[in-house]
Amino acid sequence: MSKLYTITSNYSQGSQAQIQGTHASDELLLKFLEQYTGNPLGDIFFKWLKEDKTRVDLKINSPKDIEKMADFFHNYSKDLSIPYAIFQEPELNNSTTAISFVGPDDLCHPIQSAVTDLFYAASKGCSNVYSFLDFKGVYELYSILCDRDNVNKIQFKNCNFVFVDLELSEIVTVKYRDYHNNEVSVNLNLAQLEFYRTVRNLPLSK
Repeated sequence: MSKLYTITSNYSQGSQAQIQGTHASDELLLKFLEQYTGNPLGDIFFKWLKEDKTRVDLKINSPKDIEKMADFFHNYSKDLSIPYAIFQEPELNNSTTAISFVGPDDLCHPIQSAVTDLFYAASKGCSNVYSFLDFKGVYELYSILCDRDNVNKIQFKNCNFVFVDLELSEIVTVKYRDYHNNEVSVNLNLAQLEFYRTVRNLPLSK
């Protein structure tokens, strides 16, 4: 199930946060009409609009943090394959106050805790590694985690991270069991892993 997420910073409280978030979702609708219609990002947005309809409001610490998050979406939009929009408040010198995006099915799995554990295991002892994107690729990530001769599977919090055909692919397959004990698989690149580690770990807005 896809979901529409809205991120606001703790700088905006109460009704002000709701207003800023609505501005961002309005920008996303406008972007859909002007840019996304007829392409895969438009299909993701339209599926949410017509079928899924679930909304989630998230909070981030500060205006500086939300600016960094906006840069993340801008720089890695192709890798994320996410329809998104950013609202910049004219009354606040056009600073970013809210981000709205539709997380497609493959970015809505409950695996963020396992992905976070994977990151800390991989970055332990490595200097200047602040995100999955600091690794040169999936192969380097795997090489740091274990020797090539080891079993090609690493488990954290009931999730298996499977590294297949590393020299040909920049994708990690994540396998876990859902609430009905069915095995679910999702293929993620480094930017999508970073999305799970950061965006999906943001707290819900109260």
